Amino acid sequence: MKSRLPISTSDLKAAVKELEISNHQQQWVIKSLKLVLKEVWKQKHRQNLVPYPDFQARWYVKEIIVGGVWQYQKRQRRRKAITFPSRGSGAPKRQYAEYLMLRLGELYVRATGNSPTRGGTSGNYSKFEKFASPFFIALNIDDFRNRVRKYIKDRKSGRN
Repeated sequence: MKSRLPISTSDLKAAVKELEISNHQQQWVIKSLKLVLKEVWKQKHRQNLVPYPDFQARWYVKEIIVGGVWQYQKRQRRRKAITFPSRGSGAPKRQYAEYLMLRLGELYVRATGNSPTRGGTSGNYSKFEKFASPFFIALNIDDFRNRVRKYIKDRKSGRN
C-alpha cells in the first residue's frame, strides 16, 4: 500500500529550497520531513480516538459502548448508551500541532545552524516561517503565526 503525504512532493521540495542549503542536506531534510509529517498525520487522525482495551488487538475506536439506561421523558422513553471513555469538557487539545512545530524547529536548526525567527507584524515572513507554513496549511492547522510566536518564546525561556 502506497503511503500518501498531506503535502505534494513538489511543495515539500519548494519549502526545503527556502532554507538555501546544499543538495545533500536538502535530501536529509526531505526524508526527515516525510517521517515527521506521517507521524503528525497519524496523531491528528487518532486525536479523538482511543485504543480498544484488548491486549491482542489495539484498534483505534471512537468509543466503546459498555451498557445503557432507559431515559424517561414526558411522552416517550429512549435507550441512552453508556460509553467509555466519555469525552471531557472543553475544546480538544492539539498536541500534534505542538509536536509539528517542535520538529520543524529542530530540523531548521540542524539544517541551517540558525535559530528560528519571527517575521514582522506587517505580514512579512521570516525564513523559518516561509519554511514551516506550507506544512501547517497542508495539515489544516490554524493560528500559525501565534504558534511560531509561542514556540520562539518557549525556546528562549528554555522550556524546549
